Amino acid sequence: MVLDAAYHMGAWVSGVYTPSRHMIMSGRTLWHTPNKPGKNDNPHNDDPAKVPPNLVNFTLPAVFNRAGYDTMRTCKNGNSYEAAND
Repeated sequence: MVLDAAYHMGAWVSGVYTPSRHMIMSGRTLWHTPNKPGKNDNPHNDDPAKVPPNLVNFTLPAVFNRAGYDTMRTCKNGNSYEAAND
C-alpha cells in the first residue's frame, strides 16, 4: 500500500500518535474519528453524522479481513485504535 501525498491534519494534544493512527486506519479527518477511551477531545464525537457508530466496520483492517486477508499492525503501547485492532 502506498499513501501518496498524505498530510497530517493535527491532533487534540501535543502528541499526534493516536489521532494519526485513527485517521490512517479509518480514512477520516481528525474531527471525524472517535475519541480515545477516557478522553473527550472531539466535540463531534456524539454526532453520528460526523463520527458513525459503526466506523470500525470500515477501517482498513476490517475491509481487508472481509476480503480474506489476515492483517496485523504494531505500535507503541497506548497509542492505538483498539476497536480497529479487534
